[in-house]
Amino acid sequence: MSSTGKLSGAQRRKRKAKAAEEARKSSKLLAAFLKVDKEAEHDDLGSKSANEESEAKRMESEVTSDNINDSDETSDESEVVAEQEDPKPGPSQQIYHNNPIITFGDIGFMSFTAAARPCIDDATKELLVKTGPDAFRNEDATLPRTLSSTKAVARGMTKNWFHKSLPNGQQVPRTWLLYSPHKSAAYCFCCLLFPHSPSNMRKSFLEWKEMERALRLKGGVDEILEKQIQDEKKRWREILKRIIDVIKLLASQNLALRGHVEQLDSDNPGNFLATLKFLSFYDTLLENHLKNVRENPHSVSYLSHDIQNEFLSLLAGAVRDKIIKEIKEAKYFGILYDSTPDVSHTEQLSQVIHYVQSDFETGNVRVKETFIKFVELDKKDAAGYEAIILKSLQDDGLNFLDCHAQMYDNAAVMSGSISGVQTRLRERNPKAVFINCDNHSLNLAGVHAASVDPTIITFFGTVQKVYSFFSGSTTRWKKMSEMLDLTVKKESDTRWSAREAAVRAIAVSYGKLVGLLQSLNEDQHESTDTRAKAGILLKSLLTFNYVVYLYFWNKVLHKINVVQKRLQSPNMNLHEAATDLDSLWKNFTDDRDNLCARSLQQGLQLADKWEIATERRMRRKRLMPGESEPDAGLSVQDEASRVMKLSLDTLCQELQERSIRLQELNSKFGFLLNVQSLINGDVESDLVHQCQ
Repeated sequence: MSSTGKLSGAQRRKRKAKAAEEARKSSKLLAAFLKVDKEAEHDDLGSKSANEESEAKRMESEVTSDNINDSDETSDESEVVAEQEDPKPGPSQQIYHNNPIITFGDIGFMSFTAAARPCIDDATKELLVKTGPDAFRNEDATLPRTLSSTKAVARGMTKNWFHKSLPNGQQVPRTWLLYSPHKSAAYCFCCLLFPHSPSNMRKSFLEWKEMERALRLKGGVDEILEKQIQDEKKRWREILKRIIDVIKLLASQNLALRGHVEQLDSDNPGNFLATLKFLSFYDTLLENHLKNVRENPHSVSYLSHDIQNEFLSLLAGAVRDKIIKEIKEAKYFGILYDSTPDVSHTEQLSQVIHYVQSDFETGNVRVKETFIKFVELDKKDAAGYEAIILKSLQDDGLNFLDCHAQMYDNAAVMSGSISGVQTRLRERNPKAVFINCDNHSLNLAGVHAASVDPTIITFFGTVQKVYSFFSGSTTRWKKMSEMLDLTVKKESDTRWSAREAAVRAIAVSYGKLVGLLQSLNEDQHESTDTRAKAGILLKSLLTFNYVVYLYFWNKVLHKINVVQKRLQSPNMNLHEAATDLDSLWKNFTDDRDNLCARSLQQGLQLADKWEIATERRMRRKRLMPGESEPDAGLSVQDEASRVMKLSLDTLCQELQERSIRLQELNSKFGFLLNVQSLINGDVESDLVHQCQ
């Protein structure tokens, strides 16, 4: 040093060299605490340049994280202070999943990539946030210190680094700062979990706090995602519930679902879409769903006709399964099959099951008749029916040996006693008793009785022509409705209640009907067709046979109709049905002559009133070889009486023959339904006698 107090050049160079050496040692000391994972360094194949670059990035990240501006740090640290109130994780949490980071409470066991980015999955990230940074701070760990080569001062990380002194003297913990005894290194908790660029450390800190708060409130990333999934499932369930309810409503009312143009904004989208659009005015969820369908035509909507059919099929299957379950619980059942062609000319066999549903808790017992399904029929012979019936029961899981009754119509292929379906099935199961339809039997007896003579066929044909004449014109129908007490009805071969109504309407207003036809026939303002048809009908009505048969069949059909309505009652039982049919047969048998005589007398009175001829010209018939005298022939009255008696005899014979099975069943089981006999008689002895 010179006398002026200035250092010489050699002294300056020496001091500069010492300062450089001191800076080099300080940087090494700081790097010992702020360094990247050693495993990442080994993965770099000893490349010095890559290690230096990764360590520089790591140091920059760790140092910069400490330089968050005071204003931001103060607000963030206020959250940290609140965070200190949370309890530290227990030992059971620290060994969760046997993770070494949790087990040893050391963040240094985390692995890093060659670019110094942490290798961490979502599950580990969630686990670390749930555990909290306090478990990895290791404030009580021994912090290594390095002695300076020029000064006898040990330098290194101190415990003061874990806290920050505020201007008011308050000590606020740096919750983000972690120390790893395993690596002897310091880390930033938020930078490890949410790595960003070194200039965006604040974003990492905020993401950490956001996730921490979310986990504390909601339970975790997986649970958050699970909640979103469950919310979405709930939304779709509510939408599907509304859609299925609409389908159930329309199906229960036998309404078609589809329209001409199946689009939400079309004028006629169909009952299904129209109902959903109407409900959307009062349902926000449905309104948003339909809005999304309009904005995204190809998105999932569950509104297509294929989905509608699938839902209908599923609903039908669920109902059928429930019915089958009830039948199996009831054990024993009866079967009813009937076939008819549909609009596509396909023969379909309807399957109906009878069973008794008992509720032992409430004591309720119900006899149920339930439709199961339609079965396509390929062969209409007895063998074909037998095969399809057995297969349908097998498909439903029902044992035919538990079938104790079989019910069909009176067609020969079904009810035949030699090779009919009922005979074939009884050979397989003798307990499957055949019960034919008594109402159908009575109807067939009436049909056969009404076709024994051409004059009767002509009578019912005239009844139908009267209806056709007036129903063919609205003007004629209006005049008829204003003049007659009852409007004329259409007759039917299958529904004899309709035939009874048609005959009764004419019998009650016969005089007014004749007068109306006369006025239509003579009215010059009517069309030629109307006048001609009215004249033809008038001649048909003003015949002796017609007026006699009108009274006769009005009485006969009325009695048949009363019994038929009783047979159709849900409360009708086997014993009462047999009693009613037997009473009807006895009434016709006993009243045969009187009914025919009254009909002739009524016919003569009407003939006299309307000047109807009661005699006819006798036609001579050619004599057959060997005949010497011609037949005397019958008068009009005698011929009408003969036809009426023939009809009644045919009706009684048909009733007796067709009710044989019913009477046999009544003799076997009718005593159980005869309540008066069970109450008034010797119950025990009668039951023993009947059961024998």
